[in-house]
Amino acid sequence: MKRTATSTRDLERVEVMGRVAQEGLKLVDAAAMLQLSYRKVKRMWRRYQQVGRKGMQHAHAGRPSNPGVGEKGRSTAKRRERKEHFGELVQLDGLRSK
Repeated sequence: MKRTATSTRDLERVEVMGRVAQEGLKLVDAAAMLQLSYRKVKRMWRRYQQVGRKGMQHAHAGRPSNPGVGEKGRSTAKRRERKEHFGELVQLDGLRSK
């Protein structure tokens, strides 16, 4: 399932960046409002100017979660499990031979 809704944090950032653009709110004041560093807000402002509102959305929005990796991911996990089990067997065999 795709995530399409924007989080409240992202909406708040869009609102503050809009105020910076329209009302001339200073980045220092925006940083205080968002409780972020000035440098972080400056990077956000640059991204807002380049991409717009969409640039404030979290980069992983819309991507599937890790548990929903699909069949290929499950087969990889099974392969990894077998390798771990093999390693345990080798260790046990080494202990038995001593």
